[in-house]
Amino acid sequence: FCMDYILCSIKEMCRLASNIYSGLPFVFAGGVMSNKYLKSELSKEFDGYYAEPKYSSDNAAGIAILCKIAFENNTKEYIEEK
Repeated sequence: FCMDYILCSIKEMCRLASNIYSGLPFVFAGGVMSNKYLKSELSKEFDGYYAEPKYSSDNAAGIAILCKIAFENNTKEYIEEK
């Protein structure tokens, strides 16, 4: 049930994006997109590029690193201004 809900959500986002950016391919990557069921079902309806599962692991770690860098940079700027 959960994967079907995620699939419906991704399909609707793709349909809306297609209306705005007609003719552009999709790039499917990230933690959720390493799921073979989602890839199989989405490829029936949407043309695009699918990252290999080894490049679609959980992206929370990458976001955490980017947030840490942004926080450190903003903190330094904030301290220097004071």
